[in-house]
Amino acid sequence: SIVFFSCSTVSVQRTQRYGEGSRQTASIDLQAAIDSVLNDSLLASCIIGVKITSPDDGTVLYEVNSEKLFHPASNMKLLTTATALVTLESDDILKTRCSSDGHISANILHGNVYVKGIGDPLLRTEHLDSIAQQLRQKGIRQIAGDIVGDVSYFDTLYWGLGWMWDDEPSTDAPFLTPLTINSNSIEVDVMPGKNIGDQTEVEIKPKTSYVNIINNAITSTDTMLPPLEVTRIRGQNTIIISGRIAPNSAMQDFGVSIWKPELYFLYLFRERL
Repeated sequence: SIVFFSCSTVSVQRTQRYGEGSRQTASIDLQAAIDSVLNDSLLASCIIGVKITSPDDGTVLYEVNSEKLFHPASNMKLLTTATALVTLESDDILKTRCSSDGHISANILHGNVYVKGIGDPLLRTEHLDSIAQQLRQKGIRQIAGDIVGDVSYFDTLYWGLGWMWDDEPSTDAPFLTPLTINSNSIEVDVMPGKNIGDQTEVEIKPKTSYVNIINNAITSTDTMLPPLEVTRIRGQNTIIISGRIAPNSAMQDFGVSIWKPELYFLYLFRERL
């Protein structure tokens, strides 16, 4: 978890040795304020990591357990939101752009369509309809080239540092890409079959052939069978549905993250076109 605290103005400086002989400038007042919080008996059972650097020159002012991996708490969103508010302008808009290197002749685009994303977290499938409509308004009825995704806005890190490998395929830990769509996940709705022993009925949202479905779940009242589970094969977009669902049960919905979501974006875009 994250500890928030306040301290008095820094007034006295000293040099202290940290880690493997590296020297950092630290404030006595700052250290005392933090230490008084961390030494509280209420936190005796906690493992706490802190690192504070100067925004001016990057000097480390205080650190303890700064190299250890921690599960981020939900209040981390306070820090990321504050950073976004400071960094972004109030009227900033995340724009997904389309461009082409070709020309239009007889309603045919002779060239490629390039889609450049910047990680818009709110982009949904229905927004692709708007993009497709704009292409149509340009007089395009056929694309003779390819649909190309530009993912240069992010680095190549698609999985967060310290994320647990078994968080996949949770929608809480989707793969990172600037071409983000539907939170880089897909919804799987499972309903009982008409009769006991029937295979369950499955619907995915959005409807797409980008994923494969293997449905091994059945409609059953047998409590010895495992409960309903929806997962995805790691490194693939094959979704496995297993277990049982009672007859006359309400629909159960599951979310599954998508492997290679940038291709998911482009595939959905092609399907909408």
